Amino acid sequence: MITNRDIQTVDLFDQALGEVIESAQDSGVPDAALAEALRSHADKLE
Repeated sequence: MITNRDIQTVDLFDQALGEVIESAQDSGVPDAALAEALRSHADKLE
């Protein structure tokens, strides 16, 4: 389940991101696809 918590710290963000990644892996999303999605989002932050 994707989180809808109130994320106010980097630690909470990291924890929620870990849960989302784990859920996607459990659902069969390839690690390479996850990594590409994360890179794409990171590029938007810079």
